[in-house]
Amino acid sequence: MLSPEYYESCADDILSLYEQLENDIISDVIRRIMKTGMVTETAKHQLEQLQEAGLLYDEILSEIAGKTDATENHVKALFEYAGVKTVAVDNKVYRENGLTPVDIRQSSAMRQTLEAGYRKTLGNMKNLTLTTADTSQTAYINACNSAYMQVVSGAFSYREAIRQAVQRTAQQGATVLYPSGHTERIDVAVRRAVLTGVGQTCREIGLMNAEECGCDLMEISAHSGARPSHASWQGKIVSLSGRRGYLSLKDIGYGTGDGFGGWNCRHDWFPFFEGYSKPNYSAKDLKKLDEKNIEYNGKMYSQYEISQIQRRYEREIRAAKREQVAFRTAVEEADDPELRQVMQDSLNYSNSLVKDRQAKMRDFIKQTGQDRDYFKEQNYPKENSRNSLTFTQIRGIINIDESPISELKDIFKFKKRLSSDKQMEKSYRKAIEKRFSNGSEIAKKVFNKFIPPDSVVDSNYNGIAHYNRTDKKIYMNYSNDLLSSKGAGVTWFHEHGHMIDDLAGKISTNKDFHISLTMDYLKYLGYYKCSNNFTNNLDAQKAISQDLRESFRVQSSVSDIMEGLSNGKIKGCSGHMQNDSNYWKNSNRIYSEAFAHMFEAQFDEVRYKEIQKYFPNALKKFEKLLESIGNDK
Repeated sequence: MLSPEYYESCADDILSLYEQLENDIISDVIRRIMKTGMVTETAKHQLEQLQEAGLLYDEILSEIAGKTDATENHVKALFEYAGVKTVAVDNKVYRENGLTPVDIRQSSAMRQTLEAGYRKTLGNMKNLTLTTADTSQTAYINACNSAYMQVVSGAFSYREAIRQAVQRTAQQGATVLYPSGHTERIDVAVRRAVLTGVGQTCREIGLMNAEECGCDLMEISAHSGARPSHASWQGKIVSLSGRRGYLSLKDIGYGTGDGFGGWNCRHDWFPFFEGYSKPNYSAKDLKKLDEKNIEYNGKMYSQYEISQIQRRYEREIRAAKREQVAFRTAVEEADDPELRQVMQDSLNYSNSLVKDRQAKMRDFIKQTGQDRDYFKEQNYPKENSRNSLTFTQIRGIINIDESPISELKDIFKFKKRLSSDKQMEKSYRKAIEKRFSNGSEIAKKVFNKFIPPDSVVDSNYNGIAHYNRTDKKIYMNYSNDLLSSKGAGVTWFHEHGHMIDDLAGKISTNKDFHISLTMDYLKYLGYYKCSNNFTNNLDAQKAISQDLRESFRVQSSVSDIMEGLSNGKIKGCSGHMQNDSNYWKNSNRIYSEAFAHMFEAQFDEVRYKEIQKYFPNALKKFEKLLESIGNDK
């Protein structure tokens, strides 16, 4: 049996991969729109559009392929962990009632059921995801045609037509196409596939275990916010054989899409022995779940109604963030200065919209207390220090690849650490968790090894974010980092990079790291000077400065490192000298900042690639340093 809380969050790490995929797809479509939008002659427009549509299709398939390995590892680890956990929790109940339940190592049927569930879910996800190439290609063609018709008809200016095309693309997002012709957002489809697949597989294993032990009665879990059709049977006893006086499998809709264990269902069941087991839910407890006892904006709502309001606010925030991604890409891709300004104005509006909607969500949480769960203490069998399984024990139960489990272990440990930070709001925590889940394995390991739970002492700091070597604490502003154009969480990981550097013995002072940084800088400067026919370093440094002002999101780290290595002669989009002209006079700061930048880039593929472009050898040396402290016992 798995708890409703587990089902609620079990797909989060997988969804973070698909959220990044959706952002990449939106950016791909916008880049093509910005390019095609300049063509206004009918024949040329159609030719350009067809060429770009073909390239877009291939590009998206490549994006999907790039996420395949990581997705398979996450799904495999999730199924293995959930399956073993289900048996462990149920078996505790059987042993307490004098039975000897089957061990999953001895049940080939259970292992085969687990494997089949994993394969089916992964197959469903792959089939759905591949359709995004078709739907995105169609979205691109429709957006271009619509913009083209608006311009040639005189209804809208060229710039306004392109702005609307960008906005529509963001609003639609990445969608999947079902065989029925129904389309749905990719995150919704993936969550349903994972939650349903894990749930159905683990409930089937629980049913097999019950039949093996001769247990006929099962108690269904209950949770707040259940859909009305499920609220009628949650918390009650069901008879597998259909005995009178109890619910039957037909009563709860077992085996149907909208019944127990169907689409998005978070209910589970666990063994119940008549005369020995005590029901975990009284009629009063169950009635309380449906009461309109939560006040919001002067009106009373039930937990289910409040959960739907919260889901709506979350969707609105995600929609505004998709517009941020779209207009940021449009700004970067626009060649026409006036068009770029239109896109920048729209980006500024999107930024303010995200801020406003997040403020609305904070007010909602404050009024309703939705971070609290009054039914979290229910007494159904739960994991605890005595009966929970470690990852090592799971590897001993079924023969599985260690790498995905090791990765999942790091993520679970990290989430536990974040949960102790009471200063961190849910939206920011999600952003940090997402960044961590996409990080390199060694960076995750090093973070969990060195960073204490109370690393940030002030999360509303009004000054410049920094790590204090004296008190070993970080001072920063969570709200500013959440909305930062560098990317939500970049500053958080950067400052923790400084902390790791310090706590690991100031390893950024490594001489080989210094030499690699300096040599990479001089090689790039020399190459740039020769390839652009500059006669002196100063002209080349000025030109590099211009190059490093194209994208703050992508280049701020490289810009800062370059400023330090050039002693301020290269001034790109970001640099410490903007706040302190004497900052780089202490040469150790160059290597300390480079270390922190490279650490935060371990959790950001875009920024990683940019650092790799300018400092390939230094990055390799940095990663060897991480390996050395991560594997050092």
